[in-house]
Amino acid sequence: MRAAIFDMDGTLVDSMPYWRQHLRDLLAENGVDYGPEMDLIVNSQGAFDLLIEAIRPNHPGISRAEIIAIYQGRMLEDYQTRIQPKDQALAYLSSLRQASIPCCIATATPRYLYEDMLVRTGLAEWIDFSITVPEIGKGKGQPDIFLYCADRYGLPPQACVVFEDTLKALRTAAQAQFYTVAIADPAAIGDEEAIEATADRYIRSYQALFDQPLDFGGQHG
Repeated sequence: MRAAIFDMDGTLVDSMPYWRQHLRDLLAENGVDYGPEMDLIVNSQGAFDLLIEAIRPNHPGISRAEIIAIYQGRMLEDYQTRIQPKDQALAYLSSLRQASIPCCIATATPRYLYEDMLVRTGLAEWIDFSITVPEIGKGKGQPDIFLYCADRYGLPPQACVVFEDTLKALRTAAQAQFYTVAIADPAAIGDEEAIEATADRYIRSYQALFDQPLDFGGQHG
């Protein structure tokens, strides 16, 4: 394996609690309680569709794009001032740089939210480039964003590692023949067993990759 492709939210940074809190707030403002079952719905259905169902009865003229913009916009201050890298993430990226392994970010988050955060937290120092789902035009239920990253490095999927925290993205990457590493995140409620079964490696922290390093000298498998 010769390159590393990292998801960002829930994988490199601990941003998911902020996303979930703003989701709770928006739902509450529209008369919907965020019960324990909501995490399962979000993981299977997605937060955007849930918000649309909640908000449109009170605002029938609002568009999907406007709802998404409201939700994402509430995250801006969090990215600018609060969100931090996951434990040992910076150290692991540094170790990959020392081993001459290129690293990039493939994220569903729009660029305007996170670019300053990458600089503020020091993540930008270790990342060659980032690419977003909005820029690719297809979500992580399809492999295009991962294939873009591999192609930009001039590598086949089998020579790249995809680091992700969601079941959908891990399944997509695995089906496209990428080696997959699943990063445990509390937001993956209900999906933990399926995530562990899908990924080539399942880790609870980046320390596990220091204790048992990935083999970046060989090929997938």
